[in-house]
Formats: sequence, structure tokens, C-alpha cells
Amino acid sequence: MSETSNNYITLESHYYGLSGAAIKYQTRNSCAESTGRILERIGHILFPGEEVQVYVLPAEDGCHLDRFWIKAQESPIAATGVLVTFFGTVVILPGQISQIITDTSTRSLNESQIRTNDSQEELNRLQAEALKSDLDERLGNNSVTTEQCLAVVENAEIRRGKNKLFRQLHSDSEINSEKFVAKSGNEVITEIDIHREQFESYIEPIVNEESEVVIEVSAIIEIIGPITRQSQSGHGIKWKGLYHGEDLTYQERVVLSAAEAIEFYMQDDDFKKQISEKDVVFASGDNMQADLRIKFMNSDSLAARKKIYVTTVSRFNQDEIVHQPTKRSDNLNGGLLDGIE
Repeated sequence: MSETSNNYITLESHYYGLSGAAIKYQTRNSCAESTGRILERIGHILFPGEEVQVYVLPAEDGCHLDRFWIKAQESPIAATGVLVTFFGTVVILPGQISQIITDTSTRSLNESQIRTNDSQEELNRLQAEALKSDLDERLGNNSVTTEQCLAVVENAEIRRGKNKLFRQLHSDSEINSEKFVAKSGNEVITEIDIHREQFESYIEPIVNEESEVVIEVSAIIEIIGPITRQSQSGHGIKWKGLYHGEDLTYQERVVLSAAEAIEFYMQDDDFKKQISEKDVVFASGDNMQADLRIKFMNSDSLAARKKIYVTTVSRFNQDEIVHQPTKRSDNLNGGLLDGIE
């Protein structure tokens, strides 16, 4: 990929205060991951059809910095829009609404306005309106909708990513400031230097950050490994199967994908009784139409630690299954995917 493309824009993240030639592994990796995920999430929400991609470029010799190349498949305004939004939602202090990447001045809510905004929803709305104004000025009117801007402002994954980024910076006593630099080609558009004493002020409380989400859905399950030794509470040995249903998402996070291999607890006592009495006998290719209850923590970005329960089996071997390429569940892989805090 050549840097002669005009569909990209660069974000540099500079680490200052280090006395030697090295930076802590955890600091570098954690901050780079958080920043990259935030940029990707913004691109997905604001420009879903543009295939916005984020690359990491080599750092210059002797520098402690990460360089992110934000590239849009078709339109350069999408890459610019992602960076404008990053500065407008992550680099500004919480509670402020700033017009950062412009050729003129900046603006923000004054302290009295912030104090009178007791409602977080109202503050989110004001921030979304200001972000849309910034994007319209930079990219052209109606390049994005107010609803899309509000989705960015309220997105828990972006907010957790910002918290993770600044928690890590604050935890590394060697870092005394972090500078974000936006570039178009070799031209510096804007830069903001955040000093160590400000890091904690960027970490904002997230309401219900660690709460359980429960989703119920009806779908066909192809049975791979039936187990009958389970109690009504769901404790015991998990069944194995393939989920045959529509892709299931929650707040833009994937919960279940079509043809995903899953593990689940059987809680339909009537169905288990039919098994024990030999009214139901299993063979290869068996399937059931079932009601599923899926539980996971809303702080888990990919719902990797989900628990799946079959509460009711309504049909057995009455459906024809058209197989798709199998997607392995993270549960079956035995690992946990770490999402943004």
C-alpha cells in the first residue's frame, strides 16, 4: 500500500517523559490497542459503507510514538471524519464539547453550562449536536446524521476504550505527557498535548459498566453432543451444537453468528424426561427448534463469556438444515477475548 493514496489520514500518539530508549511493553501495547479499537469503532458507526481500516505504521527511529493510518476504501472524507470524531470525543476533557480540527477557533461548553446539565442524556445530546456541526463544517453538510453522532457519543466500547487508554498512561509513572497529532500527508492539522496531571480527569464513570445482559431468542439448534445430567438451574455438563438462526447483536456487539458452534445448558425438563424414557433417541444430524436465553456482561465487548440456556424445546427433527461454514465459538476455544474496558 502506497502513501501516495489520498484516502488516508494519520494519527500520531507521542509518549513523553521516558528517560531511556525503551517503553514498558504493557503501556505501549495497551495504549495502541485501545486507540486502534476506538478508531475502528468510530469508522464502523459513522461510515459503515466505506470500509474504514486502521493500520499501524513503523515509528521513526529514536521516537516513542505510535502512528495510525486511517484509510477509507472509497472516500477520503471518511478517514478525516474518523479523526475529527476521535479528537472530539476522546481527546477533549469529559463534559466539554470542542471543535478541534478546524482552521479557525475552538468552542466548548462553559463551566456553568456543564454544572446545569444534570442529565447525562442531555449532555450526550449536546455533544452529539456539536460533533455533527464539526463534521459538517469539515466534511460538508449532512455527511453524517445526528443519530450517528449520538451513537458514537453514547457507545460504551468507545468510552471504555478511552478509560483504558488513560488508566494505562496514568499507571506508568515514567509517562509525563501524551501528545496526539493529526496529519494529512506530511501536514500537521492539529495537535493536543495532555499532561500527566490531567490523565485521571479523562477517566469517566460509566453507568452499569458491569451489568448482566439477558437476551432471549428462538432458533434451530443442530445437536452435536447431547447430555442429560443437568439440573434446572443449568449447572452440569454443557451440550454442544450449531446455532442456525439470524446473526444476533447487542449494541453493535456480536452475540451469536449464523452457523456458530456453541455450548449450552439444557433446562427443558420435559425434553430431558423424553430422553430418559427413550421417547427421544439421538442420531447424527438431529436438530431442535428451541427457545434460548443468553447471558453475558455488557462490559464484554464481544460477548465472549456468554452462557447459553435452552429453556424450551418446541420441535425435534422437524426442520431441514442448510449448512453454512462453521464459526467456532470463543467458548469452545477455551479462551476469553479481552474487550475494551
